Amino acid sequence: MGLPAAGGFGLLLATGLIVVITAPLQATGHHGWTAVTAVTATMTVLIFLTALLPWRHLPALAHLTFPAAAVLAVAALSVYGNGLGAAYVGVYVLAFVYVGLFTPPRTCWWLLPLAVVLYGPTAGGWSRGIAVRLVVVALVWVLVAEVLAALTARQRSALGAMNAAARTDVLTGLDNRRALHDHLISLTPGAVVVVCDLDHFKVVNDTRGHLYGDQVLTDFAAVLHEALRHDDHAARYGGEEFVLLLRADHGAVPAVLARLHQRWALAYPAITFSTGWAVHTGSRPAHTTVGAADQALYEAKASGRNRDVRESDTAHLSHPPQPAAHQSAPPLGPLPPSSADQTAPPATTTSRTATPAAGDPTAAGQHRPAPVLEDISS
Repeated sequence: MGLPAAGGFGLLLATGLIVVITAPLQATGHHGWTAVTAVTATMTVLIFLTALLPWRHLPALAHLTFPAAAVLAVAALSVYGNGLGAAYVGVYVLAFVYVGLFTPPRTCWWLLPLAVVLYGPTAGGWSRGIAVRLVVVALVWVLVAEVLAALTARQRSALGAMNAAARTDVLTGLDNRRALHDHLISLTPGAVVVVCDLDHFKVVNDTRGHLYGDQVLTDFAAVLHEALRHDDHAARYGGEEFVLLLRADHGAVPAVLARLHQRWALAYPAITFSTGWAVHTGSRPAHTTVGAADQALYEAKASGRNRDVRESDTAHLSHPPQPAAHQSAPPLGPLPPSSADQTAPPATTTSRTATPAAGDPTAAGQHRPAPVLEDISS
């Protein structure tokens, strides 16, 4: 049950309780109590019946059932209870308050004709004074509903923007770790977790500055975003690390990553990246699969970088982890396009050579933006 339906049930219950509690305070005769009993029983049955409906899947106009039922109940008390409902014309305001709080703007215009028609009988019968009063109260109904609807819509928009900001990495625009956590909760067996890391990114920051490094991260995120299908997800894991969740046959992952390397080399031929990936199974939690992919990435780094390592391949690597001080790194200064070739040993896993392009994009003051990509997983 959604919030609008819960509010509608609250409106009907409040209307019923107001009538039951205050009816004894009025001089009600036999007809009055008969009307109160009939209206109360009808509203009780209506509440039980509407509780069975799938309100989340119904259009917004369907929620007008609740305020319409409330004003109909008050009108029935007046018609069949010797004017008893005249004391409850305030329920009309409650009905429009509900419309303003729980339905989109301008929805009140659908309820207004019914309220106008029923207001005369509810107020004790049509007269010139009732007609003048109706003009004023109808204006109040519309103003109350529209102001509340506008404020509520604005609040929902602001809340949605805050939720999106809380789940989005500011620099790259990809999902952050909070959003990644939510996707991992719903990760299904057979999905592939890929952890990507830009090689020697500290050297890029040290030689070209952090602004240039930020632009590299932004462009890499753009390549990932353009490459993914609608049911895949990319998130910034932290620093220069990214996580991909691929809902695809894991047999196609090597080809997908190979094409991703090729597309990235078109923009930054001197900056490579390594990946580790693992297939999620139902026998382990999703965070364990991420840990397995991260360990595979560590093996890819230790065995020369610029390569992709699957979890099951790590046992066959001939390059044991090296201390950070002894790992190869490109020389300081501009990164030559062939730096990946100079550091990559004979591959025991999937590796590749960086593709040079016309002009060095890492030269001072130059930058080539990431191209618009089609789906690389096809």
